[in-house]
Amino acid sequence: MTQKIRLQKVLAEAGVASRRVCEEIILEGRVDVNGEQVNSLPIFVDPGADTIKVDGKKVKIRPLAKVYLMLNKPKGVVSTAKDDRGRRTVLHYVPAELAQVRLFPVGRLDIDSQGLILLTNDGELTKKLTHPRYGVKRVYSAEVGGHVDGKIVEQLLRGVWLAEGKAKASAVKII
Repeated sequence: MTQKIRLQKVLAEAGVASRRVCEEIILEGRVDVNGEQVNSLPIFVDPGADTIKVDGKKVKIRPLAKVYLMLNKPKGVVSTAKDDRGRRTVLHYVPAELAQVRLFPVGRLDIDSQGLILLTNDGELTKKLTHPRYGVKRVYSAEVGGHVDGKIVEQLLRGVWLAEGKAKASAVKII
């Protein structure tokens, strides 16, 4: 017996749009499964057996090859797939031969930060690396120009609260 998969996941993996946009397309009633219009969630399908159409066009179901890229994100680049303000994004650095693959960054780095960021089309890996439930620890290195007050260093060693939880310096290297 084939395991059924959420319709929005199948559509996203077929390259229709992101999962969230696919959910909107489904709720708008633009999707047919086996000749029947669907307009509610959740809907589970068998991509090997079911016929799926979006706006009357058959969706070509293809196995999605997983892609993983490591990028040394430069300063001044935003960690997103698209930017409404026209700034350079991490996807500007994706090789031309991967232009048709819907890649997205795993996590974020501030626009003024540089460093390793992973780009992938693997939603399951992204969830496991970013969702707090999985407890994946992140390590950041900060370089500060000029003098840093000892009280600030002590506070960083004790920990500061961020939106994701408590963060603390594990070591301080003074050069």
